[in-house]
Amino acid sequence: MSALRDHQRAMRDLIRGDRVADDPYIALAAQSPGLEVTRDTIRGWRRFRFDRNCRLTSAILRQRGLYDEVFASVDREHAFIEELAAVFFDAAAARGDVLVAAVARFERAISTGDDTEQQVDWPCNPYDVLGPLLTGDNVPDLDPAPHRTFVSRGRFRVVV
Repeated sequence: MSALRDHQRAMRDLIRGDRVADDPYIALAAQSPGLEVTRDTIRGWRRFRFDRNCRLTSAILRQRGLYDEVFASVDREHAFIEELAAVFFDAAAARGDVLVAAVARFERAISTGDDTEQQVDWPCNPYDVLGPLLTGDNVPDLDPAPHRTFVSRGRFRVVV
């Protein structure tokens, strides 16, 4: 059983591009032209999952040219989209862009499964950001106008 587990882990590492085990089969698989196709397919599915489950954050990241950077930084250990989404939101919020951070924190809070209210501070009116993101439009340059939202599962309120 240990040999099978070691083989599976070596294949996982190979597909992820982490390292190649000292195994003739794994070394041969590393030369396969289908390996990059497999990797590309996995990346495509991960992007699809983020775009569907982290819609607002994905949109603002793309508009700001940060999507690929955040996508590449997300740890691949999580199998469930809820865990991946949380890591994606955190990675986006950590990029240093206050508007991206507000969107990511807001979306993470609104998509949680509990009624715990969370506070999200915005550098501008959140409606001026959320509207364009929801309709697929670009967020315009906005004047500073600090707002605060209180967010819980599926609902929020704005305080100026």
